[in-house]
Amino acid sequence: MDADWFLNDGDEISGVHCNISHMVIPDYSTVRIRAWDGTPSSGKVEIYAKNIDIYGVLTATGKGYRGGDSPPDTHSAGKQGESFSGNYPTSNSISSNSGGGGGGGGEADGSNAHGKPGGGGGYGTNGGTCKLRNDNDVTHCGEGGKTYGDENLSTLHLGSGGGSGGNDNKLVDNPIGGR
Repeated sequence: MDADWFLNDGDEISGVHCNISHMVIPDYSTVRIRAWDGTPSSGKVEIYAKNIDIYGVLTATGKGYRGGDSPPDTHSAGKQGESFSGNYPTSNSISSNSGGGGGGGGEADGSNAHGKPGGGGGYGTNGGTCKLRNDNDVTHCGEGGKTYGDENLSTLHLGSGGGSGGNDNKLVDNPIGGR
């Protein structure tokens, strides 16, 4: 038997929901998709309903694949961001991980004693590759992730994570990769 499903402001949903007669997100309500955490039901939702009414907001902003972890040591290169291509990456490569951005270079790999930024995650467009002030040398910057999916968006995919920045001589200078 089909059931009605009325969501409330602040609800977080994920997984597959079947046999729903009427799903409603009311005015002034924001419902979020549960963030991707590596488990099959996270980061996405499939709803099979006769009627869906969204008067409020359904958002998955920032809930895609994870960004690259911070490098553990001084002078270390950043880590690649996660993507559709498989397991959470541990590579320090500046090359992209399919859609995931490459990690930025660290001081030890010749980046002039400064950690370099990681590349942005891709999906509908390529992820960004760093542009430094005053057109400084961009070697050792993480490469942006690649485009994937289809241009008609007939199937929506998770966005890929950006690569983390490389470390220089301090561990607090560069943040983890983006989502």
